[in-house]
Amino acid sequence: MANISEDFRKLINGLVDQGRTRLVIDMGKTEFMDSSGLGALVSRIAATRANHGDVRLAAPSPQILNLLQITHLDKVFKCFDHVDSAVKSFES
Repeated sequence: MANISEDFRKLINGLVDQGRTRLVIDMGKTEFMDSSGLGALVSRIAATRANHGDVRLAAPSPQILNLLQITHLDKVFKCFDHVDSAVKSFES
């Protein structure tokens, strides 16, 4: 898991460095996330917001939604049922 989290951080950092700060993360196939995964998400949302962007989560599973609620991160991340909905949310 730690390698996946580190790869994720590098990917997001690269996107932010390219000026891409409005990100949608498709969580549809994510069934489990540990503290390192949560840490990666939190640190990346801070990086995007510091550059006038944001991160949206699309299609999180019930387990991931529950984890976000338990950790109160559901108040930090905007979650959407579908990727299209998350993308459109940046238009408003």
